[in-house]
Amino acid sequence: MQINVFDICAADDGVSYQSLDDVPLDLSSLSVEEVLRCLRWLKLHEYVERFRTDQVDGRLLVAIDRHVLLEEFGFKRVDAIKLEMFAQRGWRP
Repeated sequence: MQINVFDICAADDGVSYQSLDDVPLDLSSLSVEEVLRCLRWLKLHEYVERFRTDQVDGRLLVAIDRHVLLEEFGFKRVDAIKLEMFAQRGWRP
């Protein structure tokens, strides 16, 4: 059995979801830590610290559009599309 170091480090962050499949389509009830976990699962690691600093929880995430992700958060265009589709349309990879 292979042990993932990330899983060990993230196990105590208070997040109850084990994968993106467990995350509800309505993200508005997610905590900041749950949003950060989703970013990691979506391979958007480079934005985690900014979202933590800005305390982006589920209610904020569903209100943020692509323009804000690109202009305010410095997202690459494909990353902005990915997160917007996840947050607003329930897309899962």
